[in-house]
Amino acid sequence: MLDVKDFQVIAASTRLSDVTSLTSTASARVIPLRFSANHARRTCTVGAVNRRSGPGWPALLLAAGLLALVAVASAAYGVAELFAIRANRPVVGAGAAILLFGYALLLGAVARGVAAGRRWSRAPALATSLIQLLVAWSFRGGGTWWFGLVLGVVSATVIVCVLIPSSTAIFVPESQRE
Repeated sequence: MLDVKDFQVIAASTRLSDVTSLTSTASARVIPLRFSANHARRTCTVGAVNRRSGPGWPALLLAAGLLALVAVASAAYGVAELFAIRANRPVVGAGAAILLFGYALLLGAVARGVAAGRRWSRAPALATSLIQLLVAWSFRGGGTWWFGLVLGVVSATVIVCVLIPSSTAIFVPESQRE
């Protein structure tokens, strides 16, 4: 157990917002600090700031991985579209490729946000996955049923992983819950 006397005193001229961690002189243990501005007062959280621990992180990392996989597949399909451009319709092929690259960039950013537990990334992850479910449903007939099944399973998994209560606890901090 660490005591207050185990820590080095900082100079009075040091701004608290510049302090990022406390180091114990007794055990060389580093305790990270996180400051947050709450209106006029400042608060400090002392302790482990490893946000990737807890029950919701495996689900979020799975969702982020699946979103990244769809992003890579979209970019690969964009490259395939570039090589399939016909001389009589170059705008169609180039336009499809640009849209696919843009979608891949969007999904990559959303996957990174979900992996980091960023609150803003939840809505785009759900919106894109819901749209992908509709696209998957349109592939249900004919020889493309397998693609629809794969896309549907991936999209449904992302939706479930982002909406489970343990993931919601990561996206919405306890201080902001009602």
